[in-house]
Formats: sequence, C-alpha cells, structure tokens
Amino acid sequence: MEKLIKRGAEADILLGWWGPLRAVYKVRRAKPYMVTELDLKLRKARTIREASVMPHARKAGANTPYIFYVGIRTFTIVMQYIEGLTMKEMLDDKPVLAAELGRTLSKLHSAGIIHGDPNTANFILSDANRLWYTVDYGLSFFSSELEDIAVDIHIVKEMLAAQHKRVFQEAFNHFLTGYSETAGHHGLTQILKKLNEIERRGRYGRQLVD
Repeated sequence: MEKLIKRGAEADILLGWWGPLRAVYKVRRAKPYMVTELDLKLRKARTIREASVMPHARKAGANTPYIFYVGIRTFTIVMQYIEGLTMKEMLDDKPVLAAELGRTLSKLHSAGIIHGDPNTANFILSDANRLWYTVDYGLSFFSSELEDIAVDIHIVKEMLAAQHKRVFQEAFNHFLTGYSETAGHHGLTQILKKLNEIERRGRYGRQLVD
C-alpha cells in the first residue's frame, strides 16, 4: 500500500515498496480543467522526458534516485527512496551548503541538462551514504542555451531570496563559488551577464504593469 507524502502541482508523490526496497511512486494525475487529449499527451511526454533525463544527470555526476519502473500508460515513475534531510532544512544554519547546489547544477548544465526547479527542497543528504541527491526532474529538459542556463540560476537566486532570506547573500555567494568550480563552456562570467539581462527584463516588465 502506497502512502501519499506530497501533492505537487502536476504529480502525487507516494511512498511504498518495490519488492523489498523502499520506493517513491511519482504519479502524474489528470487535470480536469484541461482538454483530455492534450492532458494525456502532456502527461505522457513529461513522464518520458523525466525518466530519460535522470540517467543522463547521473552520468554527468549528479546523484539521482535509481528508476525501477516507468509506466507510460499510467504516467508513473517508480524510483529509489532517498531518506534524509533536505538542504532546505539545513541551509539557514549552514549557508555554505549552497556550494554543493552550485556544483551539482554546474555539472548538469555542462552536460546540457536544465533542472527546471533547482530548489533546496529538491536536494537531499542521504542518511545511507551521506551523499547529496538531486530529485524532482519533472520540469527538466535538455538544452545548452545560455538563456536556459541563466534562467535556472535565476530560479536559484529567487528561491534563496524567498526561502532563505536571512542568509540569502551568503548562500548565493557560496552557490556561485561551487558553480564556478565546474562551470561549462559558457563560463560563469557569460552566465552572470545573461542573468543580469534577465533580471533587467523582469524589472522592466514589472514597471510596465505598475
């Protein structure tokens, strides 16, 4: 019997078993407000994409849960359960941990992978082996475009400012330090230049609305 542990925007996360192993069941549920044919198409495409990105992320050097099963017709991914504390639970006391977030995201970007939701809640320190794992690749996709990379970092910056306000600047500095250790062919300077451009566009857009 699976137990619901989280209800996200597009999927339910359940804790159960896969044989003798603890497992997470990620099930993309139907959206009643969407046309049925389109809903089915999107859930299928996102399930396939997430399941295909995760092994590539592992090859790039990011620890990810192992996938046990992919159900295309049921829009389900069954994967290894990683037990441990999230970075979100620890970062306010240890801002230096953001460097690990930076290192991991840099590895993904260097391999042409955009995470899409690089939130501290999606980084878990495993109780079993004390390694950091990146989870929830539901919004991930393949891209080496500078714009996409900078948007991923913009999400990190906005997330840290909102969820870790007290240590935001220190944590973001550690994030950039970690990221620069393995920055890909674009280089951190180019990425930050694009990030500033994205932030200027955002401020201009808000001014027009106001």
